[in-house]
Amino acid sequence: MHLKGLFKKENQPVRHQNQAEAPNVPDGLYTKCESCHEMILTEDFTQNAYVCPKCGHYMKIGAYERIKMVFDAQTFEEWDEEFTGGNPCHFKGYEEQAKRFDDLVDAVVFKHRQIITPFLNEPEQEVLKKVVGSRCFMKLDGGYPEAEKKRALLCFDESEDQKVDLTLLKAEYAQTYVKLSHRDALGALLNIGLRSDQFGDISVKEGVIYVYTVSEVAQYIIDECRKIGRASIRFKVCDQPAVIEKDIRWIQKIVSGNRLDTLVAACCNLSRSKAAALIKGGNVQVNHLLLEDCSTLCNNNAVLSIRGYGRFIYKGICKQTKKDNYVIELGLFQ
Repeated sequence: MHLKGLFKKENQPVRHQNQAEAPNVPDGLYTKCESCHEMILTEDFTQNAYVCPKCGHYMKIGAYERIKMVFDAQTFEEWDEEFTGGNPCHFKGYEEQAKRFDDLVDAVVFKHRQIITPFLNEPEQEVLKKVVGSRCFMKLDGGYPEAEKKRALLCFDESEDQKVDLTLLKAEYAQTYVKLSHRDALGALLNIGLRSDQFGDISVKEGVIYVYTVSEVAQYIIDECRKIGRASIRFKVCDQPAVIEKDIRWIQKIVSGNRLDTLVAACCNLSRSKAAALIKGGNVQVNHLLLEDCSTLCNNNAVLSIRGYGRFIYKGICKQTKKDNYVIELGLFQ
């Protein structure tokens, strides 16, 4: 014993003879209902087909429990038990979003909720489509059919109300001394504290600015966004829907085929080896899907997103040359 602890007094807990010990409840004996928050015996839950006997709430069950309820005993044979799943949507870099979307769909299917998401870009929309599948009804709306950013409405069936909250804002400015671009309008909205999922498509053309947003954000934009670049503007709610036309510059190139590395080289004016390095480095998306295989064949109207170079659309082959090459048409999004 150390000298510094020689005179230290330690209090020992006093236990009376008639003091009862805390009951030891085994794990898994009770299950808490997600709806009424009552503690129910797990055995009662399983015997009642995983439905709460208090409020009638349907609990989520796993695949093996569902199989036991549907199939007769000793009639189900499982194949490939060692197989483990990865990213079910096959979208690299979107694993967390796929998991979040899956939770939203579960809330729609099991709790019959109606959910409207913020504005989603095109890759997020593709992930959501794969996660939803046929599990529930989904509607995408961005203000007009060709919109790039859209909100998703998720509901249990198609008979429910399918209105998506969208508000169109319009502002005009004098083009005499100021020329604004899409980048200027986007930067102004982000500069007032908005997130990119709080507004949809933006159009800046011929002295008119259009912005799709939601009603609760529209008034904030009207009050706070008074200047874009050097131009003084004032947003107002526009009652007439506007179709934002995409500004695409079309060019023709001569290539040897429609392989991915060939098209990337044509879009970026690079050699095939440098284009292959871009693809293998994870810098190229085809139809919002990250691809790393240079030999992938691209279909007509495929959208190529190349980091650092922009977005292109491969319209297709126009004609074949005398040297068996192909003249293709490419569009560069401005």
